[in-house]
Amino acid sequence: MDKEASITANAYDKLILLCEAALPLEACGLLVCADNTGIADTIIPIHNVHEQPRQTFTFDPQQWIEAYFYIRKNRQKLVGIYHSHPAEPAEPSSSDYEGYLPAEDVAYWIVAFPRQAKPVVKRYRSDGGMFIPIPLVLA
Repeated sequence: MDKEASITANAYDKLILLCEAALPLEACGLLVCADNTGIADTIIPIHNVHEQPRQTFTFDPQQWIEAYFYIRKNRQKLVGIYHSHPAEPAEPSSSDYEGYLPAEDVAYWIVAFPRQAKPVVKRYRSDGGMFIPIPLVLA
């Protein structure tokens, strides 16, 4: 999973736009690739249905199922799960640890909106119950 390039520029731009559009709520969804490179080239948003969507996220179950079958049908690969932190840093929160850790081959992306003008995007991998930072490079 630790490819030199991790996301295409177009997919990165879409990720930022989707997360900004959801403010002040947390956005969430999937990062997908169309080939075996592991480089995310498609962003699939999933509606956040958590009862406290300003602090945490839960995938809409029906949209999650539809996205999964869409990925399989189109022979794509799930390479990441994303969500935003509207008012927190791009670091895993206690809610992130309480939710679940993704499989080791699926990166965990956090898009944060600090008071500065530019969003901060970080990605992590799961290792022994911990989130380990991994480099993010545009393709």
